[in-house]
Amino acid sequence: MATIKQKKAVKEITEKHRSVSRGMIEAGYSKNTASKPKNLTKSKGWQQLMDKYLSDDLIATKHRELLEASGIGHMLFPLDVTDEQITKLLAEANCIVKRFMHSETQTHVWYFAADNNARKAALDMSYKLKGRYAAEKHEHSGTLSLAELFENSKANKTK
Repeated sequence: MATIKQKKAVKEITEKHRSVSRGMIEAGYSKNTASKPKNLTKSKGWQQLMDKYLSDDLIATKHRELLEASGIGHMLFPLDVTDEQITKLLAEANCIVKRFMHSETQTHVWYFAADNNARKAALDMSYKLKGRYAAEKHEHSGTLSLAELFENSKANKTK
């Protein structure tokens, strides 16, 4: 079961958009403990809270919404390019033209386009918070002595 501090930390992180370390400090954890956020994020209480606040159903719903996330863009075209050509060009990039405005020197075009950065960032955060990323796999070939293996392990931990 999640502790009171864990609940406070989650509230700080989710409602006040704080980093995990800052949320831990605001919840009453020591700076030393907060300097190692995995102390919180690897706990059973954290996982229970993540299941509550970031349920698989909620993530699935947001994934569907994010797959359709879009933003408005604006481009300028020379006057010798027709509206039809512009529409076709933007359609090839999966953009939907919303408005044309012709001036004396150029054509302004506003369009909807997929917001891939928002999609990626939100999905990435969800996976990180839920601890769902698979561990990185490293392939090695050749032979290493036990001492070399130990040194490589120490070097990777300090990165």
